Amino acid sequence: IVRDDVRFIGLNKPPGHLFRLYPRLYRIFRELKPAIVHSRNLAALEVTVPAWAAGVRVRIHGEHGRDVGDLDGSNRMYQWVRRLYNPFVSRFIALSRDLEEYLTGRVGISAGKVTQIYNGVDAERFHPAVSPAPIPGCPFQRPDHWLVGTVGRMQTVKDQTLLARAFIRALQLAPALRTRLRLVMVGDGPLRNEAQALLDAAGVADLAWLPGERHDVADVLRGLYCFVLPSLA
Repeated sequence: IVRDDVRFIGLNKPPGHLFRLYPRLYRIFRELKPAIVHSRNLAALEVTVPAWAAGVRVRIHGEHGRDVGDLDGSNRMYQWVRRLYNPFVSRFIALSRDLEEYLTGRVGISAGKVTQIYNGVDAERFHPAVSPAPIPGCPFQRPDHWLVGTVGRMQTVKDQTLLARAFIRALQLAPALRTRLRLVMVGDGPLRNEAQALLDAAGVADLAWLPGERHDVADVLRGLYCFVLPSLA
């Protein structure tokens, strides 16, 4: 966000429920008088209560994806929490049909209150390369190297360590691959250090590139021969 008329308010929220922040959120909503409050995923669902109390008329809650604590949606407590807050939500937005069916089926929210909308992709930014181009800053270059990689926040549910282990196993099964096969893992988070440690311990760290967070994802993707999504959900 580059506009200078957009205001950010940091709550510095510790892990756990938002109860202690309700008075502050109520005051913020009363001051800002927003037309819409949009919460996203279970961790932010409770913000709908102070928004309702402050008179915000439209309260939208988005369900973007599953987390490691409830990969298949079977956690009854999470279902109960969503039912509890349902009266304070004007509309649920589900990213996938699976999440839509979870909300209307297991949770029991009225189908008329749930809208399913897929993520959009900017086809002008994310398009195939006319000719292969190197990834800026990457130590490996096509066509000398065959790059396999992934892009994403490096959290447990994304399971990038699985890809690191698969890369190590591939080199063990076919040592000749060491001359060409290279691993690219873009993103930051707790699993970045774990993946790096696995590669270090296997003695293949020089065959992998973990640059952390990048803002040129389209260029990174165009530089790969193969993209892998190891995510658990």
